[in-house]
Amino acid sequence: VAQTQFTDLPRRLVDNLKIAVLDTFGAGFVGALQPWAQRIVAVVRALGGPPDASVIHHGWRADVSRAALANGVLIGAFECEPLTGSHASGTVLPAALAVCQRERLDGAAFLTALAVGFEVSARLARTAVGLETVRG
Repeated sequence: VAQTQFTDLPRRLVDNLKIAVLDTFGAGFVGALQPWAQRIVAVVRALGGPPDASVIHHGWRADVSRAALANGVLIGAFECEPLTGSHASGTVLPAALAVCQRERLDGAAFLTALAVGFEVSARLARTAVGLETVRG
C-alpha cells in the first residue's frame, strides 16, 4: 500500500476515480445546503487554525483535520455520496484532499491516495461484515 504509485493504477481505475471525485464534490455541494451540516461548518470555522485545506462550497480554509471533518460532514449530509461498497467517499476523499492540499501534492498523488484509501476501506468492510451485529 505505502509503495503504490500513480503509474501502478490502471487507466480505467483512474477514469473511475475522476468520476467519483466529481460525484463526491456534487454530494458536498448539496450537503452544504443542509442546516445540520452548516452548523458543523460554522463550528469548524470558529475553531480557527492554520489554513491548510479548503472546505467545500466555502471561500476559507481550515486546518487539515477540521477541513477533513467539515468536508466529510458536507459529503454525507444529504446521504447522496457515491457508493463504494463502504461509503468510503465521505471519509477517504476528505482526508486525502486535506493532506494533499496541506502537503501541496499534485492530482496524481490525490488520485493515488483515493485508490489506496478506497481499497483499504473495501478490505476492512469485507472483513467486518456481520461484526456490527455481534455483541460482547
